[in-house]
Amino acid sequence: MALAAAGMQVPGFAQLQADTTIVRRHLNELAGAKYNGRGYNKDGMFYAAQYIARTYSKLGLQSFGLDYYQPFEMPIVKYDGKMHVALNGVTLKAGEDYLVDPYSRSADYSNRRVAHMDLAAEIAGLEGAALAKRWEDIKDKLADNSYVWVLHHADDFKKAMGWSGVRTWSANLPAGDYIIPVSDPPLWFVTQEFREPRIIYLYGAHARNADWINMVSARYEAELQTDFMARNVIGYVPARQASDRYIVFTAHYDHIGMMGQDAVFYGASDNASGTAMMLNLAAHYAANPLDNYNVMFIACAAEEAGLLGSRYYVEHPRFPLDKIRFLINLDIWGDASDGVAVVNGKKFEREFQKVLAANREISNSPEGYFRQIRQGEEAANSDHAPFYAKGVPAFFFFTIGGPGYYHNTRDQAATLKLTNINEAALLLKIFVNKLQED
Repeated sequence: MALAAAGMQVPGFAQLQADTTIVRRHLNELAGAKYNGRGYNKDGMFYAAQYIARTYSKLGLQSFGLDYYQPFEMPIVKYDGKMHVALNGVTLKAGEDYLVDPYSRSADYSNRRVAHMDLAAEIAGLEGAALAKRWEDIKDKLADNSYVWVLHHADDFKKAMGWSGVRTWSANLPAGDYIIPVSDPPLWFVTQEFREPRIIYLYGAHARNADWINMVSARYEAELQTDFMARNVIGYVPARQASDRYIVFTAHYDHIGMMGQDAVFYGASDNASGTAMMLNLAAHYAANPLDNYNVMFIACAAEEAGLLGSRYYVEHPRFPLDKIRFLINLDIWGDASDGVAVVNGKKFEREFQKVLAANREISNSPEGYFRQIRQGEEAANSDHAPFYAKGVPAFFFFTIGGPGYYHNTRDQAATLKLTNINEAALLLKIFVNKLQED
């Protein structure tokens, strides 16, 4: 149920209707093929920033300078050009059969011999100092670079070693070339440096039949660009009454782009969805300014490279950070079928109670519209974190539900149903109204 269905008389409720059609339009645009995953290949992030700036302009948002951009330089590893990986002469599909570890340097070799190692068997029954000693022995074996090493049962080995995340392989393996069969596609990401091992993660049917591999060919180009130009995109809606205080919305518009020319990470859920919702909110507040707070919108660049856009902003703010009443970060907004999560909810109990009150208002019931409003701990996992570290009160909202496909080529606009997104946007708007009541 929504407030209108309950017949409630809520001031300005007609303006509190989120427009899923608008969200869908922005989502489909930003997760579309012409933006190339909004990353570092083929100017994907550049064109996405242009689209956001044009939207700000159409809505009449004001800027803090001559335009909406806040540029900064950064190093980034890019995989451009064609990628070719073949096992026993059978060519694999990038992004469907394999992923190259994003720390890997360029490769160009044909029909290299293969050596197989069962990592789980190598450490069976070992723990503590004995396990650490065996790992040193394993690394000595792997130092023989005359082979491409196929490392079997890597998932079991990683668990036994207490390693978390795919980054641990490139951090721990010695220099050389490796094929690592894994049960599921690993998370792909962007990096700012090279590491010595060159790793190809193999999954699907080819991984299940990795014993048959005896020859490997690989060719791909990796470039470390030290002066890549990224841009935050910033606009704001002035308060009805002159004010130096702000409510700030943030959402990162970048994603991880492309691995070569064939594997595109469209980033629909992460985070075309959050950016689309932020643009929808920008339209709402452009038409309905707050009385006492300016409303600012920061489309952050380079979140995927380590929150670089938001980190740059807090070091170069457009106004003193202590003028921010509250910051609301939107990251992953594709499906709220199971509710909404609020990172920092336990840190700011008073404001979290306002979120719960907003949820009750949506349905005019004690239970609230969303059966789950998750009150999260502190976490430095999105663009709210650099602001929070500087003392800015902040929530990171994300929706709960949907298929996921996090950092996967299947994270496409068609997979997002936008279930309960109207109500999730309404939750935010009522929450902002309650912040004004202080």
